[in-house]
Amino acid sequence: MPDGSAAPCSHQHADDTSLHAASRQGAQVLLERAVEPFCKASAALLSTGKCKGMMLGSNQPLVGVDAATGVPFPDTAAQPIPHLGIPLSATTATPHAEQLFTQRLRSVTWRIRQWAQHNLTLIGRCEVAKQVLASCFTYHCQFMPAQQPVMERIHRRITSFVLGKGCLREEELKCLTDSPPAAVAALPVSMGGIGQVDVRAHATAMQAKVAAAALHPRRAAWKLFYAANMQHAMPTLGVAVLLQQSGQPFRHAKAQGKLGARHAAYVQSFQSVGLQRHLAHDAMTAEQIRLELLVGNHSVGSAATGAMLTATGSIPAPLPRSCGATVGQVLQHLSLQPGADPIVLPSAWRNTLMQQQQAAVPMWRADPQLQWVQHTLADATTMYTVQQDGSLAPADSPAPDVTGEWLPCCVVDVSKAQHPVAQQKRAAQQDEQSQQQEQQQQQLQRQQLQGLQRSTLYIVGRYNSIQVDPSVWGFGHDMGVLQFTVKSAALRLLQRQCSQHYQGWVPGVGQCPRLWRNNAGLEAGLTGLQQLEAGQKRSYQQMLEGLEQPSSSGRGAGGSSSLSTATQMAAYHASWMDPSPPRLLPQQRAANNAAVVTQQRQQQQDSQQRIGEPAHNDLADPLTGQTTEVSLTGYEWRAAYRRANHKQLPRRLKVFGWRLLHAGTKVGARRMFAVSRDPAALAACACQHPMCQQQPVPPLSTISHVFLECPVAAAAWQWMRGVWQRVQPGAILPIADSRVILLDDSRVWAPAADKSSMWTLMRLLLLESLYDAAVIRHHQQQQQPLLQQQQQQQQQQQEQQQHGGGIG
Repeated sequence: MPDGSAAPCSHQHADDTSLHAASRQGAQVLLERAVEPFCKASAALLSTGKCKGMMLGSNQPLVGVDAATGVPFPDTAAQPIPHLGIPLSATTATPHAEQLFTQRLRSVTWRIRQWAQHNLTLIGRCEVAKQVLASCFTYHCQFMPAQQPVMERIHRRITSFVLGKGCLREEELKCLTDSPPAAVAALPVSMGGIGQVDVRAHATAMQAKVAAAALHPRRAAWKLFYAANMQHAMPTLGVAVLLQQSGQPFRHAKAQGKLGARHAAYVQSFQSVGLQRHLAHDAMTAEQIRLELLVGNHSVGSAATGAMLTATGSIPAPLPRSCGATVGQVLQHLSLQPGADPIVLPSAWRNTLMQQQQAAVPMWRADPQLQWVQHTLADATTMYTVQQDGSLAPADSPAPDVTGEWLPCCVVDVSKAQHPVAQQKRAAQQDEQSQQQEQQQQQLQRQQLQGLQRSTLYIVGRYNSIQVDPSVWGFGHDMGVLQFTVKSAALRLLQRQCSQHYQGWVPGVGQCPRLWRNNAGLEAGLTGLQQLEAGQKRSYQQMLEGLEQPSSSGRGAGGSSSLSTATQMAAYHASWMDPSPPRLLPQQRAANNAAVVTQQRQQQQDSQQRIGEPAHNDLADPLTGQTTEVSLTGYEWRAAYRRANHKQLPRRLKVFGWRLLHAGTKVGARRMFAVSRDPAALAACACQHPMCQQQPVPPLSTISHVFLECPVAAAAWQWMRGVWQRVQPGAILPIADSRVILLDDSRVWAPAADKSSMWTLMRLLLLESLYDAAVIRHHQQQQQPLLQQQQQQQQQQQEQQQHGGGIG
């Protein structure tokens, strides 16, 4: 192994068995002394011709059949060895990975063709996409990154199935759109989604899980290889690059080719989840502080601005410049006095480091062989033995006499996150459930006595030999690095995507529905819907006017004449048209420059005197920017999401209510952008009701018109008002208020508490019926020209037959 320890001689998974030996002679010994006796005892037969071998490390490469064992050694550059579904190669696996994911794409396509034959709702298709389609290739993403074009094709293919479009052609997939976007649809219901799978976020979370597992103290052979590869690519940094916020050393190693594509994908995925500090500055020990990096650490700032040191060159001159330099390595150059050092550290760190000489015995200490661990708390001392997987177990006997000094070691509890918000939640739960907790503790004690409880304490190593304390870092307030889950990581990736690309995102809360927000993305109630439809009506009118104007005069009439004179002047304006500014004399320019330099120096000196803490608090969640938990009160649209997803509602009504809140129903106002150049199709975007068609300008089929203003809708809601008065006597249903009918804003009007689920069912059922009626009228209008054409053809055929019969 890279650390000098012996590797496990075998790894077995179901019927796949791999043997590990230092040489070909060692492999022969394993076959003769282990495999052949097993075959004799179990009446099994070993076929060496079907076995495959591969030389790794410093061994000379071998291609052909080994004479001693009879095992063939293929050229893995051209023929990789498949092991547990993953191609293994001694050189590079990039071309094999591309071939593998192309095969997975064909598998996804075949499964879509099979499942597209079934009549499923959107929720049913989401479940199939999650359990059948995405599951057939996300396993492989743990071991090799998929090429971006292939991943995009897989994502679009699955999205087309979820939208009910079946298996589309490649050219049709490129222009695939939907409302709301796929990232919003993949959110949980409480945040505005419907649970649709996003394979890109899930694959990234799977890769981030590998990096998080590499920092977990549970011992495994592959972690040694991972750490050795990272150390070889970045000798002074190693696995600590996962915690570096700037990314400059990582990009430099990747650009030089020192870091392979697979390991680079692990680092990028891990950092894209949104890393933050979990252990407060005043709760860290001196040993943990010494491990802190200088570069890419928000808690270590520049003395001038307090900002993070982003690159090796930004380290001040008196300190050693290295991308992996730590606070412990430069501690001798620091006075730990504010304003006197070239870097800025948190005051809590300075106090801890200055008091370290007066501190008591470290809480955790280990013997030189890392076989025994001693825990000292107050006057009590507990001994633990280190198990094979790195976990700690209470010692049954006192520790034997060991040679060497017991040194401080890093021991972590992998069962709980360390962020102050998570600790406050646990304290509140303990206060509320004290009796249940006592019973649970008694049960845990009984299980520990019986040896049934697995230890959650693990040793990372001695502080003078490790690079990272994983308990200090986490993602969000409730998930530490040691508690990493793919589901939570994928959700954080989706939240980041929504915050960067879509309006209406409220950090930590969810996506505000389109009907609830204005054009600026802020919650606006009734104003938001009015702004949305006013813009749609203006666009519709412009499309109609554009079709009425002749194409030859379109450029002159619709171009320059529609622009104001000021707008045209600004478009054709150039800097050379302006008069030259008055020139200053050389002495005046020199005096002005000297004054600017003096002012800048004074500002730098003042800022250095004022800077006493780093500029950024990395206890804050990168997704929300807050160190405390985000309050969910005051967002009534979350309750609207919850009511639209009530467990007693049919699935089709759940989907309809969710789409309605996001303005995703395909009324004419949404269809018009796809048919803007077709006069007949554009006219069909207006309401097709006979009474609406009789108006001089038929109104556009907007959400408000279809569900409230159309004569059919108005009559239906009048009927609903009478029905509801019989259900809840005395209740006056505001049928003309879109906030009640469309937005489901309970602050305006709400039924009785025991009638809430009934009201939601009746409201959505009537809205769905009105939408179906509008869709039927639209289809009838589209089919009317075809019916007229067929009638004309039949009439012509009849006339021809009559005319031909007369001549005969």
